[in-house]
Order: sequence, then C-alpha cells, then structure tokens
Amino acid sequence: MIKSICILALSCFLAAAPARAYEFTKIDMLFDTLLANYDGVFDIKQLSLFGGRALHKVDNSLRLYNSDSKAYLYEKNNLIATFKLPQDENPLLWKQLLADILKTGAARSLKLSDNPNTLETEVLSEITANLDEYSRLEKNNQTADLINYRLIDGILYIRPTTFYKGFSDYFTQIISRHPSLKGVILDLRNNHGGDFNEAIKTADLFLDNTLIAYRAGKNQPKRYYISTNGDILRGKPLAVLTNEETASSAEIVAAALYEQSRATLIGTKTYGKDSTQLVNRMDTHTLFLTNGYFYTPSGKRISETGILPQICTGIGESCTITDKNDPNKDIVTAINLIKKNLG
Repeated sequence: MIKSICILALSCFLAAAPARAYEFTKIDMLFDTLLANYDGVFDIKQLSLFGGRALHKVDNSLRLYNSDSKAYLYEKNNLIATFKLPQDENPLLWKQLLADILKTGAARSLKLSDNPNTLETEVLSEITANLDEYSRLEKNNQTADLINYRLIDGILYIRPTTFYKGFSDYFTQIISRHPSLKGVILDLRNNHGGDFNEAIKTADLFLDNTLIAYRAGKNQPKRYYISTNGDILRGKPLAVLTNEETASSAEIVAAALYEQSRATLIGTKTYGKDSTQLVNRMDTHTLFLTNGYFYTPSGKRISETGILPQICTGIGESCTITDKNDPNKDIVTAINLIKKNLG
C-alpha cells in the first residue's frame, strides 16, 4: 500500500513538473554560419534530417525515419512522434523542425535529458561530416602542446601544431626576447592549418609591404591581403620546413614566404589544400566550416598540386616521399643553410 502511494505521488510530481527547456544555441550558430559564410552547396533538408538521426548515436533506443512529407521518431519499436516536413527550403523552418525532433527525443530519454550538450555535439558532428571533405567538428585537446620552440646555436626553432588565434602575437614575443637571433626555422611539418587570419598575420611578420595572398568566397569579391611595413627579423635568414601534412593555412604562410623570396622551403611537397575554414572554438570542441579559397601571391591555387620546396630532403632527396626515419634531417639542413647565409 505504501509503495503504491509513493509511486502515485512520484508520478503526479513528474506530471506536474514543467518540461525542461532545451536550448540548442550551437546548432543555431551552425545554421546561421552556414547561410552567411559556407562556400559550398548543401541540402538543408538532408542536413536537418542528418542532425535528427544523431539521436540514435546518443541513445540507440531512438530512431528517426522519413518519407517525402513526414519524419517519424521511434523509441524502440514504438512510434512516439510524427513531424510534417516543410515543403520549401526555408532554413528557419528546417532549423525549427530539427529542434522539435531533438527536444522530443531528449524528453523521452534519460540518457539525453541530463546531458543535452552531448546531443548537440553529436548533431554538429553529423551535419558537418556531410558538408565537404574539410568541414568538421574536432574535440579540443586541452593537454596538447600548441607550440614548441628552442634555441639551437643562436637560431630560433619554432613548431606550431596549428595556427591558433594569438599565435602571431606569441611568436612576436618570443622573437623580441632574443634580439641577437641568427635566423629562424619555422617548422610547418604536420601543421594542418587553423585560423586563416592568424596565418596571414604570421606571414606578415616577415614581409614588408607586399602581397601575402588573396581569397575568394561565397558572395564575396576577391580580397587581397597586403603585409604591413617592416620585417621582424630585419632580413635575417628564414627557413620553412614542410611535408605532405602541411596544409591549408600553413600552406598560405609557406607559399607567401616562398613566392616573395623571403624564406627557403625545405622538406617535401605540401598537401595541396587551398580551401580556408572559418574557425569557431567552443568550450569542448572547435567547428571548422569551409568559407572560401585562397590564391598565392602569383595567383596560383594549390589544390592537389601542393607546394614544392626548393631543397628536397625526402628519401633519396625526393620532393614527395618524406624520410620518416630521419625527422631531424630537415632541421639540420635548415641550420646549415642559415649558418651558410651568415657567412
């Protein structure tokens, strides 16, 4: 009797409790950014339905199916909701449909009700994975070293793993602490890019009032990026190390310094990715959305062709096959080159 009363009281409490308000602010941001900045073709209907199917990844008891006119949400084998699909491509209607599907699923799932952030992350990941080859959602690695540097015989060796916001300022501080540098080795091997504007700022450090790159994007005319006056090294030698994993924004830096005869490229051919990404760093993840394409100072697009270094250090001095058994070979070559230039 007591047990029955307790169960009845709990049921009444749950029924009286207000429905939890789910706010999918990151999904709103994704839709807004896609419409304003994404440089590609996408199917708003398919993206919304891909997002809805992410429910299953967090709670496998939930599944979403659709016909041409309706979407059906199942919990195990039971139909729990039917949604009418918008009959046009109005993004606001499709965003609202996705929100309704997610809220309905989250309200039925214990796995989702207490952790809506997990659901939102899965939705972002599912949608971006279906956009293009380079748009993506990446988990932030809080322990990873974003930059590594040291002095070698008076030469600054610096290796950023990505062009994160603030890198160029940090780079400037390091150089200013060592006014007697003989030269700099900028190691861009395995650097997949990062923030476009940060790459432009980094190249600007070494170039004096000249073209760094230009870019074209969605509904935008060509935009030219010109360096400011002054070379932070005042003409001292600069070597840039590259390999097949040097990509995107890292290639912007390498191409600008190479084509403007400011640096010597050492290593092997770069990846060949001339698309640029809009980078939105969130609390636990970073969102990358393709928003345009860049051109080198000479007007080249490097898609698939990459950039060939002046000094090739691959297997048998190959320009395309990196000698992974001797990763220090590039560094030693750069040190010797800088010392020779000083002589």
